[in-house]
Amino acid sequence: MIKVQGIKISLGGKQILSGIEFCLPDNENLVILGRSGSGKTVLIKSLLGIYPPDEGKIEIDGIDLYTCDKSRLSSIKERFAMVFQHAALLDSFTVYQNVALPLYEE
Repeated sequence: MIKVQGIKISLGGKQILSGIEFCLPDNENLVILGRSGSGKTVLIKSLLGIYPPDEGKIEIDGIDLYTCDKSRLSSIKERFAMVFQHAALLDSFTVYQNVALPLYEE
């Protein structure tokens, strides 16, 4: 289960998200809709552990994403992936190198 409680995120001095709350039980889906620049990507990146919230908390299966230890965080992150809207391939890499790139990350 993913539980988001009152998250607020600012980037570069600009408030991007404020008061975001939802609970996504296991085996259910959630659609995030909004205009360009409304914070959809920032929300997803906060769920991936990239942008920590200024306020609020994010729990994955009851574990606070931003206060848990590094090894637990790594095991949580292994269960997530992000698919970009536009091609995110590196032109200087082969197809194999692009696909294998996550294997090189720690």
